[in-house]
Amino acid sequence: MAAPSNESSNDQATGTLSIEQLFLGTAAELEGNLGFLMVDRFASHTLRVLLLVFSGRPLVDQHTTSLLQSKKKEHITFASKVAPKTSASGQSRTVPESFRAALGQLMQGMVGGLDTTNLRALAAHPVANPLLQLILDLELSQSGKSKAKDPDSLFKRLLPDDPPEEGTESASFFNGMLYDPIGSRLLEVIVTNSPGKIFKVLYRSLFRDRVADLAKNETASYVLVKALERLNKEDLEDSVKQLCPMMQSLLERSRTSVITCLVDRCRVREVDNTALYEALDPKQGEEAAESLKKLLCLSPVDDTETRQKHGGKQDPNKAHASLLAQSILEASTPLQSLVTEGILAMDEPTLLHMAKDRNATHVLQKFLTCTSVAALSRRAVMHNITNMAKDLALDAVASHVLDAFWQGSDPESSEMKPFVRERLAETLLSNEKTLRDSVSGRAVWRTWKMDMYKTRRYEWKVEAKGQQGQQKSQQPLKTSLELARERHAVATQSQASRKEKEKRKKGKAAASILTGANARAVVDLVAASQS
Repeated sequence: MAAPSNESSNDQATGTLSIEQLFLGTAAELEGNLGFLMVDRFASHTLRVLLLVFSGRPLVDQHTTSLLQSKKKEHITFASKVAPKTSASGQSRTVPESFRAALGQLMQGMVGGLDTTNLRALAAHPVANPLLQLILDLELSQSGKSKAKDPDSLFKRLLPDDPPEEGTESASFFNGMLYDPIGSRLLEVIVTNSPGKIFKVLYRSLFRDRVADLAKNETASYVLVKALERLNKEDLEDSVKQLCPMMQSLLERSRTSVITCLVDRCRVREVDNTALYEALDPKQGEEAAESLKKLLCLSPVDDTETRQKHGGKQDPNKAHASLLAQSILEASTPLQSLVTEGILAMDEPTLLHMAKDRNATHVLQKFLTCTSVAALSRRAVMHNITNMAKDLALDAVASHVLDAFWQGSDPESSEMKPFVRERLAETLLSNEKTLRDSVSGRAVWRTWKMDMYKTRRYEWKVEAKGQQGQQKSQQPLKTSLELARERHAVATQSQASRKEKEKRKKGKAAASILTGANARAVVDLVAASQS
């Protein structure tokens, strides 16, 4: 790799280097030792960062974070269905042309001198595997079909057989990595980014007849999920037929990620979900509420003290079950009724317990905000929530249900009547002192704009109906200086108006005195003429 040249004569004169030159210089210094650095537990992270910087990929992203950091450094949080706010750090960056050339040289230096045997050995290496994932992802996403056919590419050297059908060495390597906790991550990248024709061959030869067996395995099921996400309608219907008879077994094994993927893809591909509904319905005489509690793994008692004792650690199985229930809420009927009927059948203590559970509460929030759920059903649950608003507001987890209540009761987007919000606002107002003494209660108080409700109720009602928000959205936002100027102008105008009123008042008093003096003069003149 050639050393970077100076961009300007000014940099040459002062001896300073630009950020571009520093990155290129770093890559040049590492050249010649890339093979060793790939398997070093510390240096491999530097290579991953360089690849991301040269490629222009976002540095803050859920996918790239798992490649850059170890599991101990990953701040794993609950994956909600709510879309996160986009930021500039999560978008692709524009990079100079020198970075493109450096990227190709860096990738070639790492894997260019390795044959198929060595590359497959690195695929199972815990340190080198994330680098191979990133290189393979960059190859297939930037060059696509042309790079996949290149005999010198990483993809072609890992799977040299064309096509990689059953019985070939490529198929044997693929089947071996399916059940490997480390190698399966690389297969996920291959399945996700491989060209359409190659994926069809892989699916029909290595997946289609083994969907049920792969779904049972904890490791292979993740690769299967990536394959299900790319299926067309016909292949998806065939996969549903294979998995429906073992749906209860998958639930018992906590393989809910496969079921969640099926529900989501059936909704996207518009596949009839009646078979899924019949397979997920236990049909064991259980009530709808008990069936939902079993699906969400709800404990029979309130676990507020338990979750505080364990420091807020989450159960992965409960988190995936919550995601499954949220996906079912987004689906159409009859599948949606598995969750909606269960929530409607719950009494208030059970709903309160569900709202306080840090995983199940997301299902209740999704129920309140999901527009595909009937408005009448959501209104019935909102009535129960209104009766226990105080208990919800005082809990750090359950208070978010009231935030979802405000969003889901918007009359403009959810066909709700304005009085639904007003009833809960009255309940909050009656418990003002208790709410202000709690951190979560103060947050709910701000979300519901209770200060406005208390002092300017008419304005609150107008905003609660959605009219005020529409008027505000049409007006540009004003700065603090502009608002101060407006207040000063109003105060000056008011002061001038008071002075004008006082002046007119004094003029009227003087006129009345003058009028009285003139009247007395006329009376005296008349009396003198008569005498």
